[in-house]
Amino acid sequence: MSIRKLLNKIEKPHGLYPNFLSPVSGNWVQHHVSIGGLGDSFYEYLIKSYLMSDKTDEEAKKMYYSALE
Repeated sequence: MSIRKLLNKIEKPHGLYPNFLSPVSGNWVQHHVSIGGLGDSFYEYLIKSYLMSDKTDEEAKKMYYSALE
């Protein structure tokens, strides 16, 4: 949850989440974005987290739908 809170706060290029985040600095290592390989699982986990929480995980829902826009 701490990582997700950080991801929610930092700037996202083009509204999407790059594939590589530095565990040391908490900054993007590069701005490569993918909704295919290396990136699709993150978006899947956001919506799954929301659904598995009986639709109470509003943060996951917001992050997912913001990326869709």
